[in-house]
Amino acid sequence: MTDTLANYLEIYKKLSERESSEIFSHKGNMQSAHIMGLIFRSSVSHVRMYVGDFNGDVSNNQFYIEELKDFIDRGGTLDVLIEEDNLIKSDAFTFIQAYSGFRETVSIKQADINKRITFGEEEKPIHFTVGDLDKFRLELDIENYSGIASFNNQEFAHKLANAFDSLFIDESLRVLSYNR
Repeated sequence: MTDTLANYLEIYKKLSERESSEIFSHKGNMQSAHIMGLIFRSSVSHVRMYVGDFNGDVSNNQFYIEELKDFIDRGGTLDVLIEEDNLIKSDAFTFIQAYSGFRETVSIKQADINKRITFGEEEKPIHFTVGDLDKFRLELDIENYSGIASFNNQEFAHKLANAFDSLFIDESLRVLSYNR
């Protein structure tokens, strides 16, 4: 890990510990994975994720997986909308499959690609995570894993959660099997 990356990760950790309302930018899969881990760590009850495909660029990170496991062990609920069913190569999904009790606390559904969540006038596709309706990570450039995040911004987190929930309640969405 480079000194620069280590410095960013330490800044993110301090923002999380202080429950800072600051909205900050991030870029790259390592920063994204660390922010995700911190969202899992600091969330108590519910994390919502709207993701591309769990391809492993972010979700194979050990810190991410450890914090995800700890979140679930604390009784947290994880709801995931996934655009592409490409889960075979993800350590996170393998972990979910192997972990007993995940069936009750984790729901993974295939998103309707015709109802993709976009941002701005250009309608760029986005991915995001919301923790406990106050923490979020919003990926504005899904190819480079860059975007914005905050560990205490209820207004923005609520907007993302509402967008997620409006799609997640669709009973026609395919629930992804745990026995692949």
